[in-house]
Amino acid sequence: GSAANDGTAIGTAAEWDAIIGNNTAGGSTEKMTFAMWVRKTGDGENNFGRLFDFGLGDIRAYTDSSERIYFSVKWNGNQIVQWKTVASSVFNLNTWAHIAISYDATSNANDPKIYVNGEQQEVVVESGNKTGAYYGIVSQEAFIGNNAEGTRTFEGQMADVAVWNAALT
Repeated sequence: GSAANDGTAIGTAAEWDAIIGNNTAGGSTEKMTFAMWVRKTGDGENNFGRLFDFGLGDIRAYTDSSERIYFSVKWNGNQIVQWKTVASSVFNLNTWAHIAISYDATSNANDPKIYVNGEQQEVVVESGNKTGAYYGIVSQEAFIGNNAEGTRTFEGQMADVAVWNAALT
């Protein structure tokens, strides 16, 4: 997609909260792995085109203009904790790359694992504090390639997007 609102809604907050959110009564594992093939051709809408966005920022991933990957979840109510790959250019524009993000939200001591083409990338906490309880997915739908407001369109192509309720290696 380019400047069009072309994200794909893949379910409600309640549906996903019961799978990877904090609704453990609904069967959630509070563990997650996202995997996809991406061919990024530009920086997307507002320079932060979403790979995915569940609950309007409750869980999200995007890339920046330096081809660094960001992943964030909310802890302790509305506190966004955001990680990023230490290195920039972890993938190349106009080239297909496999991206996988694995995260275990059962403990705030855990950090996500981000893989590009099968190689684990070093990540660092960019902002926020990992304190309190995992927030889950609260109010908005889950989207691939955009957010619920339609303001973060991913620029490029995606294929074979998958989500598991386990922290895969």
